[in-house]
Amino acid sequence: MLIDILDSRFRGSDILHIQHRMRYALSARFRPEGASVIPGGWAAASASAADSLGAMRPYGPNQTFLQMRSHCLVGAARVYVIMTSLTTVIRRWFTVVYIRDKEEPGMPWSERSMMEARIAFVIRASQVRWGEFSGLCREFNISRVTGYKWLRRMQSSESVLAGVAEKSRRPHRSPGRTETATEELVVAWRQAEGWGAKKISQKLLETGVKVPVATAHRILRRHGLVVPERRQPAAVQRFERAIPNELVQMDFKGEYRVSEGWCYPLTLEDDHSRFLLGLYALPDQRTASVQRCVIKSFEAYGVPEAMLLDHGTPWWSTTNSFGLTRLSVWLIKQGVTLIWSGIGHPQTQGKVERLHRTLAASLAHHGRPVTMSGFAAALERFREVYNHHRPHEALAMETPARHYQPSRRTYYPQPPEWQYPPGAIVKRLNSQGMLDWQGRRFVCEALAGEQVQIEPIEQRLLIKYRHLYIREIDLASGRTFPPVRPCSQNKL
Repeated sequence: MLIDILDSRFRGSDILHIQHRMRYALSARFRPEGASVIPGGWAAASASAADSLGAMRPYGPNQTFLQMRSHCLVGAARVYVIMTSLTTVIRRWFTVVYIRDKEEPGMPWSERSMMEARIAFVIRASQVRWGEFSGLCREFNISRVTGYKWLRRMQSSESVLAGVAEKSRRPHRSPGRTETATEELVVAWRQAEGWGAKKISQKLLETGVKVPVATAHRILRRHGLVVPERRQPAAVQRFERAIPNELVQMDFKGEYRVSEGWCYPLTLEDDHSRFLLGLYALPDQRTASVQRCVIKSFEAYGVPEAMLLDHGTPWWSTTNSFGLTRLSVWLIKQGVTLIWSGIGHPQTQGKVERLHRTLAASLAHHGRPVTMSGFAAALERFREVYNHHRPHEALAMETPARHYQPSRRTYYPQPPEWQYPPGAIVKRLNSQGMLDWQGRRFVCEALAGEQVQIEPIEQRLLIKYRHLYIREIDLASGRTFPPVRPCSQNKL
């Protein structure tokens, strides 16, 4: 493709320089459809374009290379007004002209595949006579340097296809490449723990080996150890307690089939430090099994101020407004404030849910146990690694153990009775959770054997357990109903 420059104030050497440098760049960026190569006919087209342009050629300040300002059609020529900064002398707008000639179609790379174009070029280049090579390169819109390169490759190759095939651009030497021993360390950590690049980089840094996160990720990807993960939208609002033991999140991690039946992993995680207070393999979700595990945690780390729970067994019941069960009543007697997550909203327990995801990945990486004893050993190993060795991103790549300290609140196997105000009417419910007051009246099965306060108001009774109003009794009709709907309060 030929270019003519319509500005007599340019020197001849400048025009030749611009023509040589822009010939191929313009063909890729601004070439109109159907434009082709012609051997001549520049004088008439240039004169016609010059007469028609007029104000279309303003000279402005230096702009970016190849910025098109405007274009128009003049007869058989398409005229472009372009700004360039190819030389230190010429920094202005100038005009270039493309001439269309349907009788002599050109052969741009874009009209065929790259491989087909290279094959066609080397075949014709091997047949051209002396002095015709430059014209052939112009026909294929490549430089002579590129043309000779592909011709030499074809001549030195065993076949034409091998000669024109794209070769690797990888350098022969890579002085900055990570050492093999370091790559082996990254791969070993991945195979041992299944961790990602951030945590592996942090653990290696602790041993004095500095591997950037991006480098560690490239090593893992190079060894085929990176598996794409399904991403979910982030939570709208995050929360974190200021100090340890202000809040503990407790939940079950699904169920796993084992040879003895089923395994139900129970997790207790501190909200502030992410310290895993307990991780137990239970054969069921009964109150007694869960209570034994919670007691172990309380005896080892003290009693937290509050616990965040979902609406699942055995700490939630649908038979009363506050979801009280024997386990939740026992926690209240230990002075623990109970907080319930939103129904169908697991994001409230985002930390423990993220913990469960990490646990599931670890079990999949190391192999899921098939017995209860195997699950107990695997969960204990995971807890040790999670608390003391695995870096946590939310903790600035530190371990949860560095941010946790036990609670100062002591666990009491037999907590003292709640002291109701002096002069209050206090009654103890029977073994079915019923109140003897002008007959037996149901209050709450979870409060069986507990003391409650009675507040008579005309023909009604308000039943209060500690600080909670849990039941209202209409003495006239005998009806009982909760004073507060289950969904209207989530904190006990």
